Amino acid sequence: MSSTSDPTAALLGELAFARRLARSLVRGDESEDLVQATALRFLQRPTALRHPRAFWSRALRNGAATRLRRADRQRGSEAATPPALAEPVDASLERLELIQAVARAVESLPGEQRNIVLDR
Repeated sequence: MSSTSDPTAALLGELAFARRLARSLVRGDESEDLVQATALRFLQRPTALRHPRAFWSRALRNGAATRLRRADRQRGSEAATPPALAEPVDASLERLELIQAVARAVESLPGEQRNIVLDR
């Protein structure tokens, strides 16, 4: 599409292209979010567009790269945070005692019944 007097119409005229490109850059619902965020940034300060596809291409690639960097930083900060204990120590001990009791009960079964239980 060539330059038009209405930059918003020029931009929206290439919306199908933008959606296809965004789907190739990010996964799932993020692609539509990326397109909408890019369009919103443009609409806040519209400028004349000679090549709307070039604008979409550059803006979507930059937006996808920014999202990727943000996700990497978030994963890095989560990895640096020590994990909390999954359950209190008392609960872990109770669970261990229960497992041991079940193991003793299975061991006390006659051979054929024990094999049936262990095969499951």
